[in-house]
Amino acid sequence: FADIQGLFAVIRLGHIQFINIHAKLFGIHRIQGVFAMIPGEDPFYRVIEGEWLNEAPYWAVHRVASRGEVPGVAAHCLQWCLEQCGNVRIDTHADNRPMQRVLEKCGMRLEGRMIQRGKSRPEESTPYFDQFGYAILRDEWL
Repeated sequence: FADIQGLFAVIRLGHIQFINIHAKLFGIHRIQGVFAMIPGEDPFYRVIEGEWLNEAPYWAVHRVASRGEVPGVAAHCLQWCLEQCGNVRIDTHADNRPMQRVLEKCGMRLEGRMIQRGKSRPEESTPYFDQFGYAILRDEWL
């Protein structure tokens, strides 16, 4: 999160989820990941160079993070979201090849590219950076 206030706002809205994978195989018994899931429209997803899978209601997944101790945290996150809502979107930075590979391995499709301007997006003086948008439906889950 860009600032602690942004984190607190997401927590207050109840959008933070924790991933507790029972990793007996690894001898680890603690929270392995965290992510934010936002039900409903994400304003950033309105403009895309490409086309979203559909215009049906969806959940947006953000801020996926893992301890790195066990594999499959991002896939577990996506599976949980698809169990709650059958239409999921997620974005990742154009330079984040590891996350792009995880999303593609999970069956998500690259839908297009969004361009942000800086952290808060509207400043003319900050450089642009690319985000790639991915989507998947419940019945497409691998």
